[in-house]
Amino acid sequence: MVQIKDFEKYSSVPTDVILKYEGVLPDEIISIWKQYGFGSFHHGFLRTVNPDDPEFVSILTETTEIFSEVKVLFSTGMNDLMVWGKSVDDEYRLYILKYRNESYEILGKNMDLFFVFLNANADVQAEQLSIQPYKEAVKIKGYPTYNTGFGYVPLLMLGGNEADIESLEIVDTKTHITLISKFVGNPIF
Repeated sequence: MVQIKDFEKYSSVPTDVILKYEGVLPDEIISIWKQYGFGSFHHGFLRTVNPDDPEFVSILTETTEIFSEVKVLFSTGMNDLMVWGKSVDDEYRLYILKYRNESYEILGKNMDLFFVFLNANADVQAEQLSIQPYKEAVKIKGYPTYNTGFGYVPLLMLGGNEADIESLEIVDTKTHITLISKFVGNPIF
């Protein structure tokens, strides 16, 4: 069972979603859904989301080509998506898709270890999850809500400055990712 100290519930997870994904997604995700629901944690940085949300399904369908059977599990306070899916080696892994700079990273195959890492290693979090700009922006602009996150204005590909915390604005997560994908072209990954 995954223990989350600072979970802020947004809504319950519908029973049909839990039943659909039991045995498909990692047990830790199902446990979180049952125990906590959809919501935010880790100082508001991570948000559990519905993998069947039509907008997320559309985003993943349009922007990912190298993954198969991919499902969004989390959105982040920096408008990244954390997904569970297969890549070229046909093994399931947790990935973070960083739309703002068109990159992705493998976070691992084991969700239990991911939660251990999440609570233990601030240096790795800063690099792999890009949590540092979020922490700095929260100090200046406050916490984004469940459906929002920080986005660079202007977008990085349009001359935005990743080092400038002042250029981060609170934006709608799905709209921001869709906007990036329209400028970059699809697929991104």
